[in-house]
Amino acid sequence: MQEIFSPTRLIIFGLIFLFFFSIPVFTIMQIQKTDNEKKIKYDLRQLESWAQVYKMKNSDFKGFDEDMEIKMIKIDLVAATGNPVEINFDDNYEIYCIKAIKDKKTYCIDDTGDLVEDGTGCKPGTGTCKQ
Repeated sequence: MQEIFSPTRLIIFGLIFLFFFSIPVFTIMQIQKTDNEKKIKYDLRQLESWAQVYKMKNSDFKGFDEDMEIKMIKIDLVAATGNPVEINFDDNYEIYCIKAIKDKKTYCIDDTGDLVEDGTGCKPGTGTCKQ
């Protein structure tokens, strides 16, 4: 008579269980990654919208990065990326560039409204995204 719980059957059962358990775990991880990426893009778009409003009110971007609303969105971006967010301006504060990095992927948005992914970030002193 065969044993019901032989070591071979237990190992096979364990491998089958781990295989089917890993599928939902992997799926959840992929969904979280996609949601996080959407959150980063959404926050960058929000900053771009606030920048337009700020420039209409102040005629340039000087002090934009010190605005309380902007600081709150930056905190949200830091939580989503785990990295500091850079806001760069040209010498006259007429144009800006915002850069966020998550897992070696660079997101950049400037005053043109173009959101660049996997660029190299902001061109120093110009306030525009590199591509």
